[in-house]
Amino acid sequence: MGRKYDDEQYDISPFNSVTDHAQRIQGLSNKRVNLAQLPKWLRFFWYAIAGAVFVGGIFLMIALLFSGK
Repeated sequence: MGRKYDDEQYDISPFNSVTDHAQRIQGLSNKRVNLAQLPKWLRFFWYAIAGAVFVGGIFLMIALLFSGK
């Protein structure tokens, strides 16, 4: 159904000592989320939120364009 991804492709190495320290001390994940592996309801929720933000941004730009100020 979804595409398979290698875990190595999504490894994010720390780019400085501060993020390296945060990942070691706070236990932050260094891997990106693969949306294809999430449950369908969670993917739908993500797409709905991202779509609402995108459409809201478009409406905001149109409103500012026609506000006349």
